[in-house]
Amino acid sequence: KEDSKKYEELRNYYIEIFQMFDIIHFNSRQTQEIYKKYFDIKNAEKVISISNASVKACKKLKQIGDKIRLGYLGPLGVRKGFFVLDSVLSELYQQGYRNFELHIYNHIAVEKPYVICHQPYNSSQLIDVMNNIDVLIVPSIWYETFGFTVLEAIGYGVPVIVSNHVGAKDLIESGVNGIVYTEGDIGLKKVMKRILDNSKILFQMNKNIVQTQEIKTMEYHVKEIIDLYKRRI
Repeated sequence: KEDSKKYEELRNYYIEIFQMFDIIHFNSRQTQEIYKKYFDIKNAEKVISISNASVKACKKLKQIGDKIRLGYLGPLGVRKGFFVLDSVLSELYQQGYRNFELHIYNHIAVEKPYVICHQPYNSSQLIDVMNNIDVLIVPSIWYETFGFTVLEAIGYGVPVIVSNHVGAKDLIESGVNGIVYTEGDIGLKKVMKRILDNSKILFQMNKNIVQTQEIKTMEYHVKEIIDLYKRRI
């Protein structure tokens, strides 16, 4: 009872702070929706996706080979959805799909016939990572406010498949520069079968990114934030 009272006091304290702001900047619609679930936001609010210095506009056309190179860059944990992805790919492999490789970048080795393990990378190696995959998969099962790997991939012309729990889904127009899926592992399996049955889907998405996608570099994001402040002065 004492702990719940302390929690309530702390929660009310933070709500009071939030409601003193003139404007709240949310980094994704998902973040905005979650905050609105728990208290009434009386301030002005604006959703602006974010960026960082590693995001570059290095888009280029890709050639899809006999095997589609899937990329997974997160930790091998439950919340990031790796085991959901692995389960889906294992099912597809058992069903006879052989036209894919899963490239993972982690200290932990995964012994599967379709998995190729790489060491973790640093920002200077990001270009090599992105050149080595045809599509990035972000299958998170916990809610994430944003995800820089989505933006980084698009910067290199790599389409992205994301779960609807990823805040960076704001950057994805399904069928144009990637795919946003729902229904958990069922939804992911549908998407994977779709691209494995027709790799031209990925080629077209890559082409769309190269030809029409505006990449949010850090310089562009800084301008957005400065403009936001100017509108509030």
